[in-house]
Amino acid sequence: MNNIPNIFHIGTQRAGSTFLFNLLKKHPQISLSKRQEIHYYTSNFEKSIDWYLNQFDENKIMIDTSPKLFQKGYISAKRIYNNLGKKKPKFILVLRNPIDYINSHFRMHLKTGFFKKHENYSSKTKNLLNHLENHPEYLDRALYAKNLKENWLDLFDIKKNFKIIFFNDLINNKDNTIKEILGFLDLKDVKLSTDIISQNKILRTRFLYKIKDIVVKNDFLKETLKGSYFFNEIYRRFLTEKDNLSNNDRKILKDLFKDDVKSLEELLGKNVPWKDFRKDKN
Repeated sequence: MNNIPNIFHIGTQRAGSTFLFNLLKKHPQISLSKRQEIHYYTSNFEKSIDWYLNQFDENKIMIDTSPKLFQKGYISAKRIYNNLGKKKPKFILVLRNPIDYINSHFRMHLKTGFFKKHENYSSKTKNLLNHLENHPEYLDRALYAKNLKENWLDLFDIKKNFKIIFFNDLINNKDNTIKEILGFLDLKDVKLSTDIISQNKILRTRFLYKIKDIVVKNDFLKETLKGSYFFNEIYRRFLTEKDNLSNNDRKILKDLFKDDVKSLEELLGKNVPWKDFRKDKN
């Protein structure tokens, strides 16, 4: 199987995967699948190699962008290893603050009716912490170090086979992050940009938080906009809803994740940029 993709964007979900997909597909040397998330090594593994290859332009460098691969490493890692043989794979892995990730994933599952479709979960599930209390295994999807150790690192080398980047860097320092990814893939350094609408969907939270900070620090603006329906509606919908966790909720989640985050830092040989886990934070 010499002519199958050996480059993968394996995850995580809810960490700019669509944004990265739209950026990479603009690179002239890269062929992405016709649709995002083809899941060959998970739910579509019974399909033929021909089906898999037909998703790509084989005259370019093929990249399989299936962000569930990392979460389902207990299935996908061994299959990738067996299929590729000595053709060493390269994995792009984007990691988001696990507190934000698990919260975002939980809220997505609520909106899509995921819990109602699965008999193992209560259809009345509404609160993340209550859900974790009843289903502690749900936390596993955000235990990055545990996943790496249990499913990936017995087969692949974290330094040679992985390019692990942080969601913060992808959003706040896009050009340098993409340059690092292209260097890891031995591809031509090309400045990539996605369409404004798609990019704004990814960046709107950062932009709106900046606006909020400006308003909060400026008494005149704060007083002027206080009665504005438009401003308050934008604030309510795009700021207050983005993080529905209280400080106490975040502290509880931090305690659940802190050991895995410490283990991740040891694996990577550097500190994570997530504010909840900074060394100087009490």
